[in-house]
Amino acid sequence: MYEDVKIENIGPKESRRRMFFGLLVFAVTIVILGVMMATDISRWWRLALFIPFSMAALGFIQSTRKTCVVLATQGACNFDRGEEPISDENVRALLLARSRTIRIQSMLAGLILTFATIALPV
Repeated sequence: MYEDVKIENIGPKESRRRMFFGLLVFAVTIVILGVMMATDISRWWRLALFIPFSMAALGFIQSTRKTCVVLATQGACNFDRGEEPISDENVRALLLARSRTIRIQSMLAGLILTFATIALPV
């Protein structure tokens, strides 16, 4: 329902920051995975990658949806001019609902990526 409505709470600069964060965390996670695979530790230790994979996904999804989950929870926005409160209750409710969806999608992406790494033959 609310995905059809063009409501955002971050501007282009803030969106780029979240994309950079997602890329950085994803790259670091891949390096950690490489070290785990090279040192031949139990593949079950790869379960620890759930958190950074979820964080990376959170950055990517927030960037593409132009919605910061923390700001949505606070009822605020940042269109590259600093944080400002959102006065419209309908907009706040839509952003809050979208932020819940983003959190769930990020966790699902983290789970999928984590279990994919466990399934790797190495």
